[in-house]
Amino acid sequence: MSQEPMTKRPYPFTTPVYIGIDPQQKFFSINIATHDGQTIAWFNHILKRKQSSQFATAQAWQEYICRECILVLEKTVHEKARLGGFQHITITKVGIEQQKGRVNTILEQALLDVCIFLKLPVQILHPTTWKNKTKIPCMGSNEKNKEVCVQLTRKYMVDFFGEKKVAEMEADAKKDKDKRIHDYCDCYRIREATQIMHNSKAQGKETKWEKTFQPLNTQEKKLATSTPTQQSTETAMHVHQPSPGLQMPTHSPKD
Repeated sequence: MSQEPMTKRPYPFTTPVYIGIDPQQKFFSINIATHDGQTIAWFNHILKRKQSSQFATAQAWQEYICRECILVLEKTVHEKARLGGFQHITITKVGIEQQKGRVNTILEQALLDVCIFLKLPVQILHPTTWKNKTKIPCMGSNEKNKEVCVQLTRKYMVDFFGEKKVAEMEADAKKDKDKRIHDYCDCYRIREATQIMHNSKAQGKETKWEKTFQPLNTQEKKLATSTPTQQSTETAMHVHQPSPGLQMPTHSPKD
């Protein structure tokens, strides 16, 4: 007696998430959060530097970057989410900071291309845009911008990593410039701005629909909720019933 092949049951629930990415030559800083802003993963994905000792040609490095982007968006973010207690996630939108300089622009473009290839909704955000959306003031210089972003975002890092870990990260950053903390803060705000902009667009669509929707008048509403037989009868009565202001002519006795 042959048995039917067993089919894998689909997982009953998946968590929609938003992702913010700050691309740097040495790493991608990545923040992943749920629709209500709960961070579930926050990490740096380390990259190999564009050096002749590691890559024979510029193309070889660019191919490596493309492969790393696919790895991050197709596998790593899901693994990090599972470590955070979220077994299945669906990416609602990816936010990527717009970059300056040729090498960093290649990183940005590679991330964008991979998102399009994987059919992930994506948005490129200018630094001024994500700062405005998340109420981070522009201080006039790059160093001051970094400082104020860290000051206003540090509490969220403490909530996720703990005070001891954040203090260690800050101490390491003072000793080693490659272990920067502001990139963590930037990717958090990039994700936050992406989420704000996505939700505002969705609300705008709902508002637009509400404005174009016209409520049914009493007669239309009555017909809409009637059965087909009632609709036919009531429509006929509505069409053929004389207006109260009109009187049917009567025959005079003289006629």
